[in-house]
Amino acid sequence: MQNYSIKFGTTKDIQAIAQFQVDMAMESEGTALNMDVVVRGVTHAMEDKNKGTYIIAHADGKATGSLMLTKEWSDWTDKWYWWIQSVYVIPEYRGKGVYKAMYNKVKEAAKAENISQVRLYVDKTNIRAQKVYQKSGMHESHYLLYEEDIQTNNMIQQTEFRLSAKRRGCHLVTREIIENLPKPLPKIGLLNLFVQHTSCALSINENADPDVRYDMEKIMNHIVKENEPYYDHVLEGSDDMPAHAKSSLFGVSITIPITNGHLNLGTWQGIYLCEFRDYGGSRSIVATIYE
Repeated sequence: MQNYSIKFGTTKDIQAIAQFQVDMAMESEGTALNMDVVVRGVTHAMEDKNKGTYIIAHADGKATGSLMLTKEWSDWTDKWYWWIQSVYVIPEYRGKGVYKAMYNKVKEAAKAENISQVRLYVDKTNIRAQKVYQKSGMHESHYLLYEEDIQTNNMIQQTEFRLSAKRRGCHLVTREIIENLPKPLPKIGLLNLFVQHTSCALSINENADPDVRYDMEKIMNHIVKENEPYYDHVLEGSDDMPAHAKSSLFGVSITIPITNGHLNLGTWQGIYLCEFRDYGGSRSIVATIYE
């Protein structure tokens, strides 16, 4: 059997461990995890051992597998139990003793810390993994596992960025928006975009024929005209007060569904930045992603 370097994980291992979790979720459940979220989760565990402790295996100059240990207090025995979670071995090293080497490290550490029992849970259909655990010395428990998802709050991400300055008119900015969003997007969720200004707007409309954008500008100029004699707010130019009115009519926020990690826009739909000032400058956008 190949010799492996088995040690407790450190901050240098965060990226490798996070990548293992992303790969495992896709392989075992077809779930696309958000890498940024997983990195934060691993980092928080590294910073607080009450959340978890990692054991990682290395061979041939690279990380080959990892697992996480979490603690459970037993009032029956007045001792700690350890749960093994997040077990992953890269495909080319499976069946070569990586998990057994990590598990031996777990048992060694458990004895040193007076841990009463080591437990884990495994998918009932993952027969291969069950055989590995049995060969390592573990046996099937008489307990069944029950669970319920408690959605106390949704996973929320938020980022801010600026769109480049545009001339007056309606501009298709779908690609510019997507380039500034964190990657990957959740499998299912919502994207809210909010522009932090009072003289422009966001909208969703035709993405193919540019004449639509030109006509939208003409329509708004027809509805809200410049230099009306009843305007009081005139100190910032003849285009300013009409820009405020147009901003309220169009709105400063839009929400788009996210499906399979992509914005679920219709075939002919695109995101518009509607610039109502002659010289509006760059525009600040707050993007909030709900998972």
